[in-house]
Amino acid sequence: MIFVTRANEPLVLKDNKANWLLDYLAALKTHKLNPTKSSKEIVGQKENKYRQVEVKNVLKIMFADKCAYCESYIGHVSYGHIEHFMPKAKYPKHCFNWGNILLACEICNGAQYKSVFFPQKKEGGPLINPTKEDPSTFFPLNMIQLPQPPMFWVKMQEVLQLKNYLALIDLN
Repeated sequence: MIFVTRANEPLVLKDNKANWLLDYLAALKTHKLNPTKSSKEIVGQKENKYRQVEVKNVLKIMFADKCAYCESYIGHVSYGHIEHFMPKAKYPKHCFNWGNILLACEICNGAQYKSVFFPQKKEGGPLINPTKEDPSTFFPLNMIQLPQPPMFWVKMQEVLQLKNYLALIDLN
């Protein structure tokens, strides 16, 4: 995982996110009051408005066609996912927030790893966001050779974040 400078927000997202969010939150509210198959489908349609070619293309350029978490090349084996750092299932108000959207491989964004996992500070979180924090500050030099990160090199909170990240990408 490396630090990535966030690109400018794609125009399609910038121009539409406010309306998309209002529609999405209204659909969520309707579904919560009367959960039906139809209302669930409407929520899915509203929440997936961010899946625009322009958004994905900017993410591919920004992340050099690599996963934000494991840095595997995505284009060689799959189409990749537009990933919500803060899961939209838990944080619906951030669904269309450009600062919350990353590019991830299907494995890291799958149910076994990241999916809706997003620990709070008391749980060792949050996870490392490679567009807001320099991940190298969480990885001590020669860490791969050590059984665990030495506590005296980094702050306790950073150790917890690092352990969550390593568990996320199955490097623990």
